[in-house]
Amino acid sequence: MDTIGQTVRFRDCTCPDSPHDGRDGADDGDTVTLRPHLGFAAGAEALRKIIESDGDVNRVAELVGPVYIREGVVGWNVIDDDGGAAELDIASILGDYSLAYPIAEAADDLYSEAVLAPLVSRMSVLSGNGRIAASTRRTPRSSKPRPSPRKSSSRNGTAGTLSAATP
Repeated sequence: MDTIGQTVRFRDCTCPDSPHDGRDGADDGDTVTLRPHLGFAAGAEALRKIIESDGDVNRVAELVGPVYIREGVVGWNVIDDDGGAAELDIASILGDYSLAYPIAEAADDLYSEAVLAPLVSRMSVLSGNGRIAASTRRTPRSSKPRPSPRKSSSRNGTAGTLSAATP
């Protein structure tokens, strides 16, 4: 299992003396590191949030993005005023949409397939063989007898002919 996560650039360098400003040929800026895989609780929470969105794509980012950031971000390269590594501040990331959005997008690319896998699996079981799963069986038909077809009021072979009583 991978232990090194994905690095995501989320803004230009804001550190004192701008050590990540690209002068060394790499425009790395301020970055976060995402863990390579979400833990079970985080994945289950993200899946629940996706289901809560009720298919509204706009709500998915709103509900799932914070889960991905809270549970997926494990570090950043931000330097404090003393030149040491600044303590990771998830609240400051979540508090600024312009910081959170690129991180949530990258995390979605990284985690969504694994998060959605159980839902996709359930759906394929329900529809894959054309059968209805036991939990969604059809309601049995009523046991009332079906009405019999109406009987013709004409005698055999006389339908459509005029009777003697007809003027």
